Amino acid sequence: MTKYHLLLVLALTALLALCQPAVGLGATDQARPSFVLIEPGHFRMGNTPGPGCLKPGHGHHYDGPHWDEAPVHDVRITYPLLMSITEVSNEAYARFRPDHRADVESRGLAWEASGPVTMVSWQDAVDYCTWLSQIEEKPYRLPTEAEWEYAARNAEALGLKGMDNEVGEWCHDWWAPYPKGLQTDPVGPAAGTVRVIRGGERASNRGGSIPEDRRVELGFRIVQAALPGTQPLPSPTLPQVFRDVHQAKKVWGPPGNPDEPLFEDGVEFIARPSEPMTLPYWGRHHVPSITWCDNGDMLATAFTAPADNSDQMAILITRLRDGHTKWDPPARFFIAPDRNVTSATLFRTPSGELHHYNGLCNTRFHNFSMIKRVSVDNGATWSKPRIVREYPAVAGSEKAWHGEPRLWPHMDIIVLEEGTMLLPTDAYRYGGTAVFASRDRGESWSEWTRFGWQHKQFARPGGQAGWIAGIHAPMVLLKDGRWLAFGRAHDIDGRSPCSISSDQGKTWTYQASQFPPLHPGQRAVLKRLEDGPLLFVSFARAKDGLKMTDAEGQTRPVHGMFAALSFDEGKTWPHVKLIPRDSDHPDMADGGGYLSCVQTPDHVIHLLSSRRYYRFNLAWLKQPHPASTTATEDQ
Repeated sequence: MTKYHLLLVLALTALLALCQPAVGLGATDQARPSFVLIEPGHFRMGNTPGPGCLKPGHGHHYDGPHWDEAPVHDVRITYPLLMSITEVSNEAYARFRPDHRADVESRGLAWEASGPVTMVSWQDAVDYCTWLSQIEEKPYRLPTEAEWEYAARNAEALGLKGMDNEVGEWCHDWWAPYPKGLQTDPVGPAAGTVRVIRGGERASNRGGSIPEDRRVELGFRIVQAALPGTQPLPSPTLPQVFRDVHQAKKVWGPPGNPDEPLFEDGVEFIARPSEPMTLPYWGRHHVPSITWCDNGDMLATAFTAPADNSDQMAILITRLRDGHTKWDPPARFFIAPDRNVTSATLFRTPSGELHHYNGLCNTRFHNFSMIKRVSVDNGATWSKPRIVREYPAVAGSEKAWHGEPRLWPHMDIIVLEEGTMLLPTDAYRYGGTAVFASRDRGESWSEWTRFGWQHKQFARPGGQAGWIAGIHAPMVLLKDGRWLAFGRAHDIDGRSPCSISSDQGKTWTYQASQFPPLHPGQRAVLKRLEDGPLLFVSFARAKDGLKMTDAEGQTRPVHGMFAALSFDEGKTWPHVKLIPRDSDHPDMADGGGYLSCVQTPDHVIHLLSSRRYYRFNLAWLKQPHPASTTATEDQ
């Protein structure tokens, strides 16, 4: 230790004695916690992914550190600092914001004076530090991520408390993957999308969220020290998907010969990264979404995770450039480390803006806020993610989600003539689909209707309730004013449930469709084509009994992904055709996955399954399916 640092330690040690609460110190006696001195030193930061590590208290399906906790690297802290022994308490925070207690208690949450303050955003925490710095004329701030982990690894010896409980703690840094090599007094990158959150049942547990996020497991502690003048980490190289995006508006030619069939078999749209740790990738591209850009490019997103309810999850994005046949390498589009961000949807507004919505897990896997991002330059840049529908944090989260829909924005958005945006979204406790609406271009969302708990009506023809039967239900508006939807689960007479509303979604009646039921790992598409008919794309298992008439008039059982057309607003579906992956097996098509579909102004239909991308047109769909090369079953 240098002479300068020794003198600084002595000065801070003396200062520490003055920072302890004492009778008669003034208005801030209880406005800040007690502190402990953290001396300079070095440590190994991070953890190596793999089994055998402790599970964070709020994690799901956790089998080791996150990918972003590697590589393990050396860190030097060259300055002393004072760190609060505990998180900032409710009582201390109330000196800064007296109305916080009323907000917490209005949600039915417990407010304990000495307990850690929660339901505070990153900015709330920063504002508290600014306020305390002004009234005490001392530099208070949030700890850097390195300071936090350095202290956490020595918490017991230092007398620090609460660093291994279930309350995460905001840190100063923007989140980014760890760099390689030695770091001295790191402060994170200069900009980012999410702020670092630390805490859990091990010192290296790393999380993060958007700065405005508030939840019942999120608080903060503070340090007394100036922020080190270290140069922030350099910005990472801009991924290819965001580079060289031309902005000239595509002049879409007229549709080709409407009688000339077009079909391009499926190709992979998200490729495996060449280097395993360049971005999160678990080989599972779930809940894909696709849209088109004004420049003619196609954009697609999907989330990758080891399981739907995992806290290891990221949303990836990729681009198919106009005139190209190969998608750009996938890039990380959104991640909230140690948080579930399940489901996402891309949406092009009538004006050409691109919207992206995804969920952000709150207290449980079932409770989600909804995040929005916007691009006005064909997806080259995107706005900061913002919460546009906050899940109400209330006591008894298990009980709470029974009465609230999970904000899983993974269905297509529908725009009414007056501009209202409609979004079907999962799901009630008993398996329905709710409809949410926005009347301000997606800036806020509210439940369209609410009609009680008549869930048992899902399972019978003629039943009626306030929700669509089944989860993951795509919806379409019919020309006569009715709404039509097909859901997953709650099959009726062994067929997929069809839900129809004659009062703009206030009530729904149910009947059996002609299609087999969907099963876990599957989601259908229901859209109106520019050419007029309705398109339904779904899946059939061999035992579910889908039969199709081929080009020779033979009827035979088929299974896999199929498309059906209706020219009478969903009353009948005379055209049924498999969407093949292997032409050598005409009775078997792409076997599963979640589907997303969009039609470009040239009337080409673009379809994503969980792994593959298909292009075809109406003329191809209307063609009879090829005759079987094997024995057929005429029924």
